[in-house]
Amino acid sequence: MADKLALVLLYVFWFVGNYYYNLYNKQASMKAGGKDGGLTVTISVMQIVVCAAWAMGLWLIRRNPTPLLGLKAPAPQPLPAITKADVISLLPLTFCYAFAHTAGVVALTAGSPAFGQIVK
Repeated sequence: MADKLALVLLYVFWFVGNYYYNLYNKQASMKAGGKDGGLTVTISVMQIVVCAAWAMGLWLIRRNPTPLLGLKAPAPQPLPAITKADVISLLPLTFCYAFAHTAGVVALTAGSPAFGQIVK
């Protein structure tokens, strides 16, 4: 029963977080000048940079806080074993993700948050 509750809580936190994330992105983009302001891509890139720094910080402390959303204790997280070949093989995926994220942020400035959600 506890695992089912944790799964429901994870879904609820994701859904509510995604909703407010879209609203925040819309407000931030509009305050930066909207689709004509020229800072939409900068906002998108900075979001990716902050999230990458967050992920690296979690790797350094070797803790996974995700179980907290399911009301469980943080789990130990070993450092990933990544080689140079792994990094090179992930570069195309990284650029595709960055493009898709930027498209979603730009879509939020072009229309309603619902339109941005459809693009994402």
